Amino acid sequence: MDDAGTAHVEQVPAPVCRRLSVLRGRLADLLGSAAYDQYEGDFVSVTLTDPSRPEGAMDALRTRFPHVLVLAFEPEGVLPDGRGYRARTAGRDDLAVAAEFVRHVSHAPPTTAEKQLLSEAFEAARVDEEAG
Repeated sequence: MDDAGTAHVEQVPAPVCRRLSVLRGRLADLLGSAAYDQYEGDFVSVTLTDPSRPEGAMDALRTRFPHVLVLAFEPEGVLPDGRGYRARTAGRDDLAVAAEFVRHVSHAPPTTAEKQLLSEAFEAARVDEEAG
């Protein structure tokens, strides 16, 4: 803008060093299919659709797509819960909320050992809080 408030636009060429691509699918398909060869040098945003969250997915993706910028997870057949956090946790104790988190990220209920560990952690936090 100049002193009179008039705007001027000038197009400045900017080199594009990489394309931006959005990929969606199961981890094994993204890593193994030749259909994705063309995206290996791109900046990529990946949405995984595996039924359960693959362990080490970002590291695995970076072996093929070294410029992965975003990783999201939307498992096939699961509808997102549009309620806010407060509504989803209303009336539930800490252990129930933590167990639901484990189920959410692993798509399996927590094991007995995981529940015990969570319970012990919450109890230790309560004792510590009471001690001041």
